[in-house]
Amino acid sequence: MLIWRRTDTDAIVPAAGTTPASVPLAQRPALVLPAIVEPADGQAWLRLGVMALVAERLDGSGRTTIPSDNSVALTRGRDVAHLDAAAWADLAETAGANWIVQPRVEAVGARWRVELTIVHGDTPIRLGVSAEHDQVLDAARDAADRLLAGAGAATFVPSGPSDPVLAVVLKQAQAAYLDGKPEAARVLLDEAQRRHPDSVELAYELGRMEYTTGRFDAAQGRFEALIAQLHGPDEVVMRARVLNALTQVHYQRREFAEVERHARQTIDLLQGRAYGTNELGRAWRELGVLASSEGRYEQSLAEYARARVLLAASGDWLGVTRTDAQVGVVLRRAGRLAESVPVLSRAADRLQAFHEAWHEGVIRSHLAAAWTLMAEPQAALTQEPRMRELDARIEHPGMRASMKLARADVLLDNGRIADAVALITQPYRQILDEDDRLNIYFAHALAARAAPRPARTVVPSVRPRWRSSTCSTPTRIRATSR
Repeated sequence: MLIWRRTDTDAIVPAAGTTPASVPLAQRPALVLPAIVEPADGQAWLRLGVMALVAERLDGSGRTTIPSDNSVALTRGRDVAHLDAAAWADLAETAGANWIVQPRVEAVGARWRVELTIVHGDTPIRLGVSAEHDQVLDAARDAADRLLAGAGAATFVPSGPSDPVLAVVLKQAQAAYLDGKPEAARVLLDEAQRRHPDSVELAYELGRMEYTTGRFDAAQGRFEALIAQLHGPDEVVMRARVLNALTQVHYQRREFAEVERHARQTIDLLQGRAYGTNELGRAWRELGVLASSEGRYEQSLAEYARARVLLAASGDWLGVTRTDAQVGVVLRRAGRLAESVPVLSRAADRLQAFHEAWHEGVIRSHLAAAWTLMAEPQAALTQEPRMRELDARIEHPGMRASMKLARADVLLDNGRIADAVALITQPYRQILDEDDRLNIYFAHALAARAAPRPARTVVPSVRPRWRSSTCSTPTRIRATSR
């Protein structure tokens, strides 16, 4: 059982301690890869849907399993069907995994066969099992149970939805979300909700997709309705998930008292239990985000430290990496620049391994700013080539604008005025059109630094659609995403 009791003597060591490589091999979690799916019309969802189901089945048995979003991030751009032993070892090291499980799905006449193979791990190497069933998810469950039995692990797991049609819809939606298509997931769930109005799991997942796609009112109403009905002893983890989801909704609305209230409720609900570790870690992280946003930096670091321990214990190294990134930003904002540099550097490299392009770009921008504030502009410049690569890969226009301005900031500090001016002018019209106040203000501040005396126009002479008196002090770098 993992219990965290707060004491006045808890040492706050930002982003220190456990790393994937430091965990003893026998204690490391399993990593389930996206499934290899033999061609079947309309069944593309099986690649991530079966992966998610097998991961949940293993985790539910007590075999800690790395969350599916970690697996998707780590394998992005890789063809899992053609990985070799060296690639599996590299994945295991990055993910902090012991076992790596490779699912394979194949239609056999009117039935489905799901094969699971431990392609990397200590017990035993290359253990493989398979199961066949009329329903593909039933075949996946049976195969997961046989894998656990073959490895000598318990196979007791909580039951999923009893309706096979609902089970398929939930996994199809989860696969769409993991594939970066939350709107497609929302549509699937919304249609299914009319046929299954009493499903708690469906309501929760629909609320998550409503939140993810910016429908905050709908998400809040759905989550509050769920909280009113989730009181049973077997509903503790689901209640914690809903409370954490409400915390995020209220943060978006800047309703900070509600953020703290819901996060504290989650902590009170899960503290001292042998399950719900990931949700407990997320609640502490939400409190860290809140404290940071209000300038309570020492408290923020304490809460991030607690979150980190819990997220690591649940095998969520992507969550740990995001927490470390937030710790680095807090240290920089608190003026602890020398401490922030190694934390930000490690977090940026880990985010690169997880293919988190936008978040990595934000953290490299903070890292460059820390070097600049330490009067080390050439050290800051070492981040610009990677920032340029990320700039080319980021799809969101506003995020690309932020990256260009962050790069211009670094170039200005190194005397590359012409290159910086080019980067300032490229996104200017777009950030004006979107009334992107932070980026407009940042662009003007950079333009003023780039202009010789007497000042000349660096950015187009277009009057912004906002009053300058409503803006805060210019920020060198935009806040890291949550």
